[in-house]
Amino acid sequence: DNNFQGSGFLQSYPALVKPLKIGGNKWLGGYPGNIALGLPVISALIIINDGETGRVLAVLQGEILTAMRTAGHSAVGAGFLAREKPEVLSIIGCGLEGRAHIKTMSEVFPVKLIKVFDISSERERAFIEEMSQIIGAEISACRTAEEAVSGADIICLVTSSREPVLREAWIDKGALVCAINGFLDLDPYCAIKFDKWVLGCYKRDLEWIEGDEVGKNSPQVVPYTAENIYADIATEIVLNKKPGRQTDKERIVFTHHGMPALDIAVSALVYEEAIKQGIGTAIKIN
Repeated sequence: DNNFQGSGFLQSYPALVKPLKIGGNKWLGGYPGNIALGLPVISALIIINDGETGRVLAVLQGEILTAMRTAGHSAVGAGFLAREKPEVLSIIGCGLEGRAHIKTMSEVFPVKLIKVFDISSERERAFIEEMSQIIGAEISACRTAEEAVSGADIICLVTSSREPVLREAWIDKGALVCAINGFLDLDPYCAIKFDKWVLGCYKRDLEWIEGDEVGKNSPQVVPYTAENIYADIATEIVLNKKPGRQTDKERIVFTHHGMPALDIAVSALVYEEAIKQGIGTAIKIN
């Protein structure tokens, strides 16, 4: 049991990325109550090892890397599933993931208007003030999540809520919802009422749909089954075995909880770049 006194969780995420000859582990904590303390919900530390010798190569701050790779796989999914040239982006949740997603989506797509909402008006104001300094698009504050998603081409749902904050009926035709926490904070009826439900990777995501993670990383009682899934990105859509978006009217939901291999692969890239630039702190362990 990785739950600590009902207030959060601590969990280990090991992976070996054979093509890169890199292994490692992410030690992850998730504590929603940290918001009230002014602390991040997610804390993470990543250690990467040489895959051939096992020697430790680097220790990395994991929160930023986790946010970057999560926003990255949302953007990859959107490349196949969003309408061509999406101009209106919606960000629900103004934390670290919200910051990573607004930066990544604005870099990849020709976004002109960004509509944001957070349950904390103070966090929302701080988010807009900070992001307005680095994002060229107009950023608009919204009073409700429903207002924020109205007219959006891409909706990034990046909250720490374990109850739905976004309802199926609020989402317009043609919209793509990138739900990084699956149906914890998204109306699960999206899985059966939308035109397509797409996963990141079957092997990983079926764990919270019908495996051991049901009730932990997904609601215990849901209206969907695995039969409602249209495809996954990793083994079908990227490989052209199934098409992504086919019409401008399709409503599509993309869910992917992420994989340890992605964290280790991104960490390896950061490590390589740090070596090239001569940055970082050398630590002698033994």
